[in-house]
Amino acid sequence: MATKWLPIDKAIVSSLTGNDKTILNRIEELSNETIPNDDKTLTEFKTYQRQVSKNFNTAISISPFFKGDGSYDDFTYTYFLGAFSDKYRFTKGSGSSIIAERFGLGIEIELKVTNLKTSIKGGFASIGAAIDMELADASYKYHIRSLPDGDFNTLLPPIGQFNSEAIEKFKLLVNKLKQLYKSANGNIDLVAIEILLDEAPMNSNGANAASYYFAAKRLLDDQTLSDAVLSARSSPGRYNEDAIQYVYARCGVKSLNEKPTSTSKDAAKKLINN
Repeated sequence: MATKWLPIDKAIVSSLTGNDKTILNRIEELSNETIPNDDKTLTEFKTYQRQVSKNFNTAISISPFFKGDGSYDDFTYTYFLGAFSDKYRFTKGSGSSIIAERFGLGIEIELKVTNLKTSIKGGFASIGAAIDMELADASYKYHIRSLPDGDFNTLLPPIGQFNSEAIEKFKLLVNKLKQLYKSANGNIDLVAIEILLDEAPMNSNGANAASYYFAAKRLLDDQTLSDAVLSARSSPGRYNEDAIQYVYARCGVKSLNEKPTSTSKDAAKKLINN
């Protein structure tokens, strides 16, 4: 079975869907824990984006971009940025399984968008533009997954309404965290911010099988990832957008509007025939 590193917040969503109490309990234990570790060198910088719409009744919809068809007027967008060390720990999971934990530091920004009157694709800037034109309302909060002392705290805008000033502060925060990663500053406390979870194989009869097949077929039809997701939304709750994104990424298509190549299509054929 394939595995995938997930940030803590997304691991919670995955565990809730799979009803894995062991992982949920372990995440709760990790929430306020730091590690004594002499070697705190940061070796990797990552960002994650995800969107959750409450409009789906049968499943949580998660994707790295906003609803392009404008049919959802209320959703939460989460942006996580973190710097990671090579410090891992392994703890017992359900049965004979092992939960792998990776340590680092970072911050998770949660943006709640309401009263959306237009379609949005992009990130914070796109939402900010919609707010400036009074086409949406938004508020935000953040969850700190360990940050160093100093001017990091002054870069955090007050929790409240999302506006252009908040966007500029967030940009400074991202750049500051990147600088910290590059400097490999060791005077920091690291926390568990990623967990390694299983992913269903392509030939699985599980819940994502239809979504995998759907994605591979759309890829063979020369559709971009954006087109495939919008097509899936014509049948709300039927397909998992995370699974669609996974198939496209596995076949080498990483961006929203990137056209599939012949190599990507060959990979999709293998997945279907797997």
